[in-house]
Amino acid sequence: MAIEPTSSSTITPAPPDRPHKRLVVWLVHGTWPRGVFSAKWPATSPTGRPIWSQSGSAFNDDLKDQLSAHGFDAEIVPYVWSGANSALERDEAARSLAIRLQEEADKGALNVVVGHSHGGNVALTAAAQYVTKPIEILVATLATPFIDLHPKAAKGEDGYGQAMDRIHKEQLAKMTMAAFLVSSLMVLAARSFVSDDLAAWVLLITNALLAITFSNFYGRHGDLLNKVPPPYARMVWTATVRLLVLRGIDDEAALALAAAAIQSLVTKRLARVVVVLIGVLGGVFGVAILMYLVRVRGDGYPEVLGWFDASIGAYLAISLLYAGGRSVAGREFFFTGQIYDVNVNSAPDIVGDITIRTLAGQRGQKVTRFHQVGVRQITPYSYGRRHSLYENKDCIEQLVTWVGEQTHRD
Repeated sequence: MAIEPTSSSTITPAPPDRPHKRLVVWLVHGTWPRGVFSAKWPATSPTGRPIWSQSGSAFNDDLKDQLSAHGFDAEIVPYVWSGANSALERDEAARSLAIRLQEEADKGALNVVVGHSHGGNVALTAAAQYVTKPIEILVATLATPFIDLHPKAAKGEDGYGQAMDRIHKEQLAKMTMAAFLVSSLMVLAARSFVSDDLAAWVLLITNALLAITFSNFYGRHGDLLNKVPPPYARMVWTATVRLLVLRGIDDEAALALAAAAIQSLVTKRLARVVVVLIGVLGGVFGVAILMYLVRVRGDGYPEVLGWFDASIGAYLAISLLYAGGRSVAGREFFFTGQIYDVNVNSAPDIVGDITIRTLAGQRGQKVTRFHQVGVRQITPYSYGRRHSLYENKDCIEQLVTWVGEQTHRD
């Protein structure tokens, strides 16, 4: 593993007169390139300009110009996928990309895949896991939070099966609690229209129906993440992959994932404490508490249900916070976050041909292009969104120089 300095003064461009084979450069966007709620395509940013990977963007056009200046015959191909914050969507995008990489390699081209953010996970997973032919691929990632999923226990072993059973039982218990909470609130709302006896029957029937519905929903979606690839260190690696990792400092995506991991860890511990309290109060002292509420306080049916609803609601609220924190890594984790441990790194946990470069320093020049009139403009700025590493003025230079080093070293 080589860790290189980032100063542009240390970069020696490849001689432009040396011959190169044809390059196909795939630009893979990350999550929500068009914004969280937009599905507009061709891809445009919230400002209406093309996103970094599309034709007409500053990055796309300048990358092509610099590759040409270094003697490369390069075809720039924007790779489009859903951009959803989903482990399964990223996996499906990687499978489809791998097929196209193999097709271009069969035509004699050298594939260079550039992925930003989770697009880097798509790119590396495609090259390392799903390419089935011994071809060479250059992969460059920009500000990618590399995610590895580690099962609670190894698949095929008794420990994994026991862990899965325990997790499913816990999830089903949550579904049952949620069903009881919803049905009891419905009954309390309708109590003014029906008798207490009828309300009790409605509570039992509604609770049973909701529990079955919630359990079926979880049963359909609870094992989704079993389809995603293994951690990078255990991938197949049929292709020869050379990797460039370009990362920034205080990257927003990495910080968000770290904050979500801390939040989910805290809420998970808190949820367990609440479960213990509910179990102790409900199991050991449940009868005494019930007698106290009914005989001493004079509480009736609605008040007793209210106490149960409050405790269950507190547990479910904490559980939702935990699930929400885990779902930052992928929306599937909202339901299945406890099946896997999620490991996030600024560089993948692999052994191989890797070059890691940190684009440090938060002041520089930002290259932009007014697409409407085709005017290129370079403006001084301080980084506001450091996750947008493709805006860094040194990014393309580092990328092109690395490609030149890889194509000339053999």
